[in-house]
Amino acid sequence: MSTDEKLSDKKIVIKRIWKIRDYIQDLEDIKDGIIDFLNSCNKLDEVTKSLWISDVKDVYYNTVTAWEMLNSVSKGKSKYLDDSINFLHIARGRLAKSISELKFYKEEMVFNLIQEVEIRFEKCWNAFYFEFERLTLSKKIIEPIARSIKVSDSEYHLPCSVCGKISVE
Repeated sequence: MSTDEKLSDKKIVIKRIWKIRDYIQDLEDIKDGIIDFLNSCNKLDEVTKSLWISDVKDVYYNTVTAWEMLNSVSKGKSKYLDDSINFLHIARGRLAKSISELKFYKEEMVFNLIQEVEIRFEKCWNAFYFEFERLTLSKKIIEPIARSIKVSDSEYHLPCSVCGKISVE
């Protein structure tokens, strides 16, 4: 692959990762709607309301952090890939917690909010995992280091298992 092709591929990846922000914006919009709903309800005391609002915000902010990490990976910092995956899983856990809390309200509007936040988060999740799979695929295609290299019928070289350099001739 030429340098121009690699640069073009990198630009495409960066563009796809940037597009995930659109899904995150949709998630932010529904987050704001849920917070507005919780602030308008009088069934809860202020402490519980604050905790539930905090949980809803955690879904969004962990998703944003996962995106920031993924964006760093697209710029060559591959060490952040696992962090991105972890933050996205934390966001999914917070989403489950928030949905459970919202089910306290038996109103039709709440069920619509729950359905909408699930749909929007799933779109984020799928977009992230599309990138995770593409980025980890390139990591996984590594040629294993041979355990021994046959030079002739009676001669073998033993490469280092870490770096692959010939350690024993």
